[in-house]
Amino acid sequence: MRRIYIFLISIIAVNAASSQDWTVLNSGTTKALSSVYFVNVNTGFVSGSNGTILKTINAGATWESLSSGTTKNLNSIYFIDSVTGYTVGSNGTILKTVNGGTTWSNISVTPYSNLSSVYFTDLNKGYTVGSNDTIQKTVNGGMTWTYYDLLYNIVLGSVFFPTADTGYAAGYYWDINMPELVIIRTVNGGISWEMLYEAGLGEFHSIYFTSSNTGYAVSDDGIIFKTTDSGVTWVNQTSGTTNVLFSIFFATENTGYVAGMQGKILKTNNGGTNWGSLSSNTTNSLFSIFFNNVDTGYVVGNSGIILKTINGGGYPVGIVDHFMPSDKLKTYPNPAKDIIKIEISSSKLPSQLFIFNVDGLKLSEQVITNRNLQLDVSGLQKGVYFVKVYNENMIEVGKFIKE
Repeated sequence: MRRIYIFLISIIAVNAASSQDWTVLNSGTTKALSSVYFVNVNTGFVSGSNGTILKTINAGATWESLSSGTTKNLNSIYFIDSVTGYTVGSNGTILKTVNGGTTWSNISVTPYSNLSSVYFTDLNKGYTVGSNDTIQKTVNGGMTWTYYDLLYNIVLGSVFFPTADTGYAAGYYWDINMPELVIIRTVNGGISWEMLYEAGLGEFHSIYFTSSNTGYAVSDDGIIFKTTDSGVTWVNQTSGTTNVLFSIFFATENTGYVAGMQGKILKTNNGGTNWGSLSSNTTNSLFSIFFNNVDTGYVVGNSGIILKTINGGGYPVGIVDHFMPSDKLKTYPNPAKDIIKIEISSSKLPSQLFIFNVDGLKLSEQVITNRNLQLDVSGLQKGVYFVKVYNENMIEVGKFIKE
């Protein structure tokens, strides 16, 4: 039988490694960065204040500052492919590139609206949303735009289309004293919009759908809403924070991330049933998050900060099921002195294996490719420890005592 040996070095060294779950990249700017979008694993774009547009072609190792031709704040950026992209911002600014960002054309049409979000469903059809009830649609790649006035007196912060004709926008009723949360929907490609949700104080900042039925929206005070019936009903999930949440993104159907104020990053592995906090090692507010896959992701925010992870952001702390041992994961001998053997029931591999102490501190992390393995625990102090194995499809937890 093939065996895997995982050696636990000192707690100090392992903790230092875990602090690198998110790496600070050199953006070359101190401007506030509002939006991040990658077209493939290597090529990505960032937009921000004062006309800032950045581009990387090496997965974030270096960033090039592009000439946008404007000093307006650029709040959202979206690329259809590696060469065609759009960014929108204050004073109705809409910019388009057809050469991968080398040059940008100003195709703005509504100078009295601040645009917050842009989304395209194909090469020609796209939408922008913003202040003053603004929803704009193009069917010819931005050559012309149709303006829709909803007459709701709302500000829209985010737009998302899970299908070609069905889309959602989230924001708030404009009231300087009591802004009210709002979500609207179209089922006919933006020709008409219906009110789905209007209740509660605050502002929705981001909306994201993982399927035609299942979606999420984030707001102030740590609010995360989820729907499983195409927006007919919305359930407030437990986020574990009261921070303002600015951006939500799902790498898979169940694995999602949220970025917010004061460096807050949240993660779920089970479709939002539980959310845990990741260590971002920054107090800068984070405005946009994007993942290429379950492992590699980026987040941008104030003071030019760009963070990158290559291990799914690390393991979240604070999820309530962290240390609920299951019968599926076997650990023996128990108690153990030097070596423990571990058997997992799931055949879904590779998986990630973690060791925690009773305080919830992560001591080690390892990718495993075998259902039967051994751990050298001789370097651990006497006490109780937890082994957790997880992937997108399962979570198994075991407990052992080190003598």
